[in-house]
Amino acid sequence: ATLVVVGDVTPDEVKALAQRYFGPIAKRDVPPAKIPLELAEPGERQITLHVQTQLPSLMLGFNVPSIATAEDKRSVNA
Repeated sequence: ATLVVVGDVTPDEVKALAQRYFGPIAKRDVPPAKIPLELAEPGERQITLHVQTQLPSLMLGFNVPSIATAEDKRSVNA
């Protein structure tokens, strides 16, 4: 879990409140990370969906290598 705290508080206050509200939650194992599929063929892919929404929206996605992949390639080429 990630807790973001902003405001005029002290670390002791934050620790006490975090323990009060999140302390009773049982610890669980982290699920294994899923390796995303990277397409072998470069190039544009497009899909257009027309969905009724309250407000107009536009979503874009880009297939880029992960940081781990970039580090792996760098170490191989070094």
